[in-house]
Amino acid sequence: MSEGPTVPLDQIKYMDPKEIKTHPSFVGLLLVAESLLNDIIRSMRTNGFFTSHPIVLGTWPGQEEPVVIDGHTRLRAALAVGIRLVPVVVLEFESELAALQRAVSLQTERRDHHRRSILSDVREV
Repeated sequence: MSEGPTVPLDQIKYMDPKEIKTHPSFVGLLLVAESLLNDIIRSMRTNGFFTSHPIVLGTWPGQEEPVVIDGHTRLRAALAVGIRLVPVVVLEFESELAALQRAVSLQTERRDHHRRSILSDVREV
């Protein structure tokens, strides 16, 4: 199982974003302003999809098919722009709860929020 907030960049693979699956527990876990989505779309049109920020997929017992745990906004932007292959990393978790905890941890790291700030953005699980 993966530990800590970082993503193992040496395990990056590439997938067609149209083939990437989501999971109801993670879709909308954190609020995303449409302005942020639009900014990411503009950035991807200009710069492409940065390999340093792959979409993080997860599996756990009972969820053998990898699903997005982090990167929903990047996935939406890539689909909007028409990017054919996006970087992904697949992580294995002991449980769905462990995957949810990692998703919040990754958001905290990327958004550079302290826990109290990011938790105010988390909808009730």
